Amino acid sequence: MLSGNGNQAQYAYFLLSGAVALTIIILAYVSVRTTLDSKLREDLSSLQQSYIYIKPSWGYNNSWRQIGSKANHLIYSAYFDDRLDVLETINDHNTKVPIGSLRIIAILPREFKEAITCTIRFEDFIDKSIPIGKVQSLKEHHDYKYAAYSIMCPLYVNRNSTRIHLPQSVAISYPSNRLSQLSPSFVPINYPRDVDQLFAMSRPVVSVCVGPLQQNYSDVLRIAEFVEMYRILGARHFYFYHLSASEEVMRLLRHYQSEGIVDVLQWNVPAELLTEVHYAGIMAQINDCVYRAMIVDNYRYAAIVDLDEILIPLKHNSLAIFLRQCDEG
Repeated sequence: MLSGNGNQAQYAYFLLSGAVALTIIILAYVSVRTTLDSKLREDLSSLQQSYIYIKPSWGYNNSWRQIGSKANHLIYSAYFDDRLDVLETINDHNTKVPIGSLRIIAILPREFKEAITCTIRFEDFIDKSIPIGKVQSLKEHHDYKYAAYSIMCPLYVNRNSTRIHLPQSVAISYPSNRLSQLSPSFVPINYPRDVDQLFAMSRPVVSVCVGPLQQNYSDVLRIAEFVEMYRILGARHFYFYHLSASEEVMRLLRHYQSEGIVDVLQWNVPAELLTEVHYAGIMAQINDCVYRAMIVDNYRYAAIVDLDEILIPLKHNSLAIFLRQCDEG
């Protein structure tokens, strides 16, 4: 009996020792991979900023466009995102290197399961396909039939290049939508207004993103109060998305546009889609606005608020001062 118990104890000891050894090996492997990956990304970041970038001619405004033959499959905008840390994997880094990715704002069925291909187009009308596989909708869809998508397409260039011509526009396609492959719906890619600011540190400016104006929104005094209050609190730029508003409201927004403090963007969601997507596609609008503020205007802060919401710091005279203090810790 003692001998049997001893063998069992010895067997258990060997099993435990093996499990511990295997765990140590796995942790060591993960640590080495993490260290190598961090070093690789640092090297790629330095290489990324060493290239000379040539930005294509570029239009600022966007509008919803149908993708191929599918009604209510829509694409709105795209942005060049220089962050390499958002790329899950980095491939072929010996010959090709990533310079960033494209963020595409779209509306598709919530249960969309198809593999997507991005097609980028350059100013000379040369196209390049980038298969990216399946995508997932943004979570705040409230179980509507359609949902917002933020689709990421990685951009790779030849490692030995010196001058990089950036793509002008991008489209997406998928197998069930044959027309999306034969006649892609391209949208312009948004870059910083000044290409020299492509990798610059963001400016500590407070911007404000306002949800879509709809149902012939007519409270012009509310908008004036909203804008002026946020200006007092330190906001310097506002993004309004226009679906439906009164002429008085539009006249006020045009006045603010002439002062350079407001951008008004068309939010032409088809009428038949309004009842099948949450709040006129507000999740797509929020994502578009955040990327627009971050990339096009290089602002560090973007407040996502409704017209009846005023963010007031308790111990600071302005949001700008409060947020800068948050940055400083």
